[in-house]
Amino acid sequence: MICGLVHIFDEDYMFRLEGKELRAEAISNIGKNYIIPSWFEKRPSFDGEYLFGINQITGKKIVFKTAPGEAGFRNTELIIRIQYYLELSSDDKISRIALKADELNYIYNVSNAIEAYSFGEEGTTSCKTKTFEETTSDKEHFICCGKPVDVLFTIYRGIQFNSCTPITLSSSIVFEFEETEDYDFIFRVVGVAKLFISYLCYRRNVHISEIILQSLCEDGKYQNIGTMYHPTWQDKDPEDTKIISKKYIAFEGIKGHVGEILQDLEDGVLYTRHLPEDYKDSKRLDHPKFIMVTAAVEWIAKGLYPDGIEHSKKTEKAIEQVGKELDEKIESTSGKVKDQYKFLRNVLGSDSLSVRINQICKDYEELITPFGKYLYGINNELDNFDYPKISQRIEKQRNNFAHGNLDKDYDVLATLDIILFEKVVYILQLAKYGIEKEKIISEVKRLFGMNFC
Repeated sequence: MICGLVHIFDEDYMFRLEGKELRAEAISNIGKNYIIPSWFEKRPSFDGEYLFGINQITGKKIVFKTAPGEAGFRNTELIIRIQYYLELSSDDKISRIALKADELNYIYNVSNAIEAYSFGEEGTTSCKTKTFEETTSDKEHFICCGKPVDVLFTIYRGIQFNSCTPITLSSSIVFEFEETEDYDFIFRVVGVAKLFISYLCYRRNVHISEIILQSLCEDGKYQNIGTMYHPTWQDKDPEDTKIISKKYIAFEGIKGHVGEILQDLEDGVLYTRHLPEDYKDSKRLDHPKFIMVTAAVEWIAKGLYPDGIEHSKKTEKAIEQVGKELDEKIESTSGKVKDQYKFLRNVLGSDSLSVRINQICKDYEELITPFGKYLYGINNELDNFDYPKISQRIEKQRNNFAHGNLDKDYDVLATLDIILFEKVVYILQLAKYGIEKEKIISEVKRLFGMNFC
């Protein structure tokens, strides 16, 4: 537990941090057992401002980012919700963030840092690592909050003599930018990084072990000046090691496209709302998941076909004719009847979910078919691996769920269909960046633990 001194409302308070709650008591009120009367009339409130203080144990500067809203209180103690906080050993501006996570040790595999090792007959052991240059990726770029950011991966070396593993290797994703004291910008970069790792692992519970803040020295090197801490992200237990070490998209699969992916995450273009909370949640198939996966497909389809799916000349002619007739009806009617004709005019020619799915399957058949044949084959349903039928089943079941038609019979084949389209979402997203087909298939297979040739 962190405790110390913090400045609030032009007064010094003693504080202790408990999870996401900052409990603070004015020094002038310590020992008094009464409630501050004015707090009943108007509770102290915060609007996301910073509170500055000192960590009593380390003596370092501490900066709390408050959450908007009223504070709670108990007797003379304020209870303030905290979004995140920083602990700083220097007043230097921040120009670099190094984020460590258990998952990164596999995404950017730490074993790649080892050049050679040997075991001698007399019990000697040696291990030689590659140079920093050899274990650091090329920089890529994106824009965050209007500011240019460089991103790279690297592998840290560490020695801990009081540990059972005295020599440690750990991977990190690193962000470099113009020096700043804008802590919200730093928090945003970290948030995009966290979402990026979640995307590569198809689950939100990625374990951020450390967020290191660094400043640029005169010699061009960086020095550690503090850490950032987010209680919600860093207090959770990590996922099972077996899952962390086996199910992910590797850096080599997206090399050269990291900046593009981060940019799309920052801009909200890359759909991630369907990401499950954890691995156990990813294996669960319920109504919300069905709808969210199909929503991902529709979002991606809008980007793939901004002008809609191309229709046959016969269909286009029919749409044109019906449009003219609806326009005449709109002109010749009024009130509720007119509104209904307007509604029909607006949806005329729009693409249904089944049409979009069927077109996607045609356009990306080479990538989707290996997954479909494997999935339907191991379930003895290969005869039902048919794109037009899959399209119809998914649309029908999605509509039943979305419109509350829970009394309708559930087609069990729709389960296989939506499991397939979990993979299709990733296939389409990775294909957007021009990643080679072999890499897409390989990375999606690893991410979902699918073993087929």
